[in-house]
Amino acid sequence: MSPIPNLSRFTATVAGRGLSLWIAVQALSQLEALYGKNGAETIINNCDSQIYYRQSSQGTAEYLERCLGKESRFAHSQSLHQGEEKSQGLSEQAISLMTAQEVKQLSDQDILGFYSNRPPFKARRMDWRAYELLRQRRGLPPPPLLALPGLKDSLPHRGETQSDPPSWRLSRDLTARDSSILRTNGFGKSAT
Repeated sequence: MSPIPNLSRFTATVAGRGLSLWIAVQALSQLEALYGKNGAETIINNCDSQIYYRQSSQGTAEYLERCLGKESRFAHSQSLHQGEEKSQGLSEQAISLMTAQEVKQLSDQDILGFYSNRPPFKARRMDWRAYELLRQRRGLPPPPLLALPGLKDSLPHRGETQSDPPSWRLSRDLTARDSSILRTNGFGKSAT
């Protein structure tokens, strides 16, 4: 498998352009192998919604254990002397919500999910075949696609401008030194 050029950079910018990326890998190590440690981390960190199935990868399972976090629980202890209870104690400890081993033992129907800044969740996969309406919709033909507009015979030469610049390019009015936009603070008041 070869990497998608600039994917780590695109994951940080596409949402602002109204686009979504759907990235599927079997183990996080696949991303690291293709994009390096920093590139893989950038890709993962820019995916606001993440769904994980049962893992066979120990590394991914350990990553999920860390991401799920810990909760506070009490550990009970007692000491016996010649079969008689001498003392009891409780100590509060941080316990993983799910261990890496439990992540690796999820059923085929279980998923772990992360969305934005909300707490992680465990859910069940939905089998669309169990719903008549969804089975019917599967049989619908796809909508027709409109033809893309034709391309010009040649691209503009360096220094030439296009008649319809793409929306992501800055307007020259915004970057001109004498622009009235630059002389205000955005509230209609002079910045000087």
